[in-house]
Amino acid sequence: MSKSMPGIPGYLLVLLVVYVAYGFSLNNEFTYDDIGLVLQDPRVHSGDWRGILSQSYWGDKGDGLYRPITTASLALNWWVCQDRVWGYHLVNLILHSSIGIMLLYISRRTEQGKTGLVVALIYSLHPGPSEAVFSVVGRAELLACCCGLAAIICCVRQLQDSGPGLGWRLGIFIALLCAILAKENGVVFASGIVVWRIFLNSKVDGIGGIAILATVAALAGKWLAIGVFQPDSIGYLDNPLAYEPVDSRLANAFSLFIRSALKLIFPYPLVVDYSPQQIPLFAEFTMPDAWVPMLLVISLGGWAVVLMIKRPEYAIWTTLSAGGILLVSNIFVVTGTIFAERLLYIPALGFSMALGRLINRLPARIQISFIASWICIAVSILWGRGEDWRSEFSLFTSAVEVHPLSARSHYGLALALHRENKLRPALKEYDQALNIYPRYFEARLNRAAVLLELGKYPDAIVAYRDIVDQRPRHFQGRYALALLEFNFGDLSLAKSMLWQLHGEFPRRIDLLCDLVRSLAGQGDRTEALGLLAKGLILEPANEELLLLEQAINPGVD
Repeated sequence: MSKSMPGIPGYLLVLLVVYVAYGFSLNNEFTYDDIGLVLQDPRVHSGDWRGILSQSYWGDKGDGLYRPITTASLALNWWVCQDRVWGYHLVNLILHSSIGIMLLYISRRTEQGKTGLVVALIYSLHPGPSEAVFSVVGRAELLACCCGLAAIICCVRQLQDSGPGLGWRLGIFIALLCAILAKENGVVFASGIVVWRIFLNSKVDGIGGIAILATVAALAGKWLAIGVFQPDSIGYLDNPLAYEPVDSRLANAFSLFIRSALKLIFPYPLVVDYSPQQIPLFAEFTMPDAWVPMLLVISLGGWAVVLMIKRPEYAIWTTLSAGGILLVSNIFVVTGTIFAERLLYIPALGFSMALGRLINRLPARIQISFIASWICIAVSILWGRGEDWRSEFSLFTSAVEVHPLSARSHYGLALALHRENKLRPALKEYDQALNIYPRYFEARLNRAAVLLELGKYPDAIVAYRDIVDQRPRHFQGRYALALLEFNFGDLSLAKSMLWQLHGEFPRRIDLLCDLVRSLAGQGDRTEALGLLAKGLILEPANEELLLLEQAINPGVD
């Protein structure tokens, strides 16, 4: 394949292979974070553009993320498709195929099409970052990548076309701004452009200045909208490095870099969760086991610098790969996850470009054999991975098989079983998650709910008491325990807990009604009626309050 397929047929081939590899995913369900960010986000359902622009990605829940471009695209999707999931997967498919086409276009504009088709086929079918395509909210990666490549195209056209190129310069700024506002790691495109211009001209020229300006504008917009740059808190299972000092994070960052590189080179097996039990962490920088990845990364970095000095046009792709991995390796900033396959989506650009150029040096027959083999192997892996992403149950069943020591995977499987009302298997998986990580509060909370649904009331009381002991201010746990004590345990304790909760949340009518029932059940009829009167002042037409009043004081009309 010393020469790429001319014209439109090359672009059509990219579209075809993407559809063959991913087309069946149109029937997949909402999974994992899709549920919270699509099905449970009122901003998406109502088209609340002010909320989208002024709140964080998860809706001001302390996540420290700001991705209005991504959330806006989900809101538009909902406006067109409502909860019909195929429409969301179709948009992801269009974005992914567009990125492959953009890679082919860039290669043809810069290298006379010698490697373009090979690069586009490698990238479009790479299984490593396929989570970004299969997951609806993986769209953040897709949008950031699509906008970033649009910025590179504008750079290429601005340099190749005659004239001042003001339109292309404006395009660079807008595309980079959108890339960063789609997802934070879109900043590596701006970094790549700046590094490229420095190695080419030994200075930051006009194009580099535009990239810096776009980055500053995106960061300023985030600060004005949500006022923070990092999450308020990160769960231990999400990223244990968030609780480590800088030297410990640095010691582990090199091994995470190598892990990411290996996943790009050998993308198997693939799994939705990488918990701490599956990734060995180094306690300190001086551990000998930490030296090997450190020396390897430093050596690769030195080789990359030499390459960029000799061939400045490689700088942007080298930065996308190395910078994209380093950005999420917890060196510079603490991220919300210790490792995730979707984070390889942008680094895979540079990897695909490098591999495509290497293949282009081979004899034509070997090139054809390699690409044919790659297509067959990659498509078979993607078909299997697509089956994993078909539903929450299949996704976490595969995760438990690959990572049996992952508490998150067992919890995800338990949650999927719980939603399908398969209570006993769900209880088993919640127990397994707690055996692996006893401090897993969400698993403990949902386990208690399963015990309640199974009618195991004494066990449920014990479970909710443990929850309240662990988090004394937790409303849901305290409320559930109070109701259980009222119906199956200590009535006086239930009354005391309900009074305390009512004092903290005096306007909650459901809580007030349960307290009234508790008082009436213990014979405190006068106190119950007084509390009912306060509730009727808040909501005079509340049917539940009126029925309670009739039950306690039948003479009232």
